[in-house]
Amino acid sequence: MEISERRRGRPPAPPQTLPLFLHEAHSRVRFEVIISGFMIRELRGYVEWAGRLTMMAPNEVMVRTVDRALAEYFKRDKLWRKPYQASHVTRASTSAR
Repeated sequence: MEISERRRGRPPAPPQTLPLFLHEAHSRVRFEVIISGFMIRELRGYVEWAGRLTMMAPNEVMVRTVDRALAEYFKRDKLWRKPYQASHVTRASTSAR
């Protein structure tokens, strides 16, 4: 009898049941951004869908969605993260003294 092969790596994530934006909440500041017509149609469609699914106000869904999307985008940009992380490490070590 052979030993069954072990799967390596991280186990699969559980299936997503709610929109991603529900996992975080932050303070808010009004900021205007100009985006393409295609993106605004996608965003409005997503906000409508997520609002119906979660029974939340469209403004709340919009704020949380954009906040989460930008956070994920900035997290993936490794070129931008290098100097950003270095400056935060320097500030943290200076403020700890």
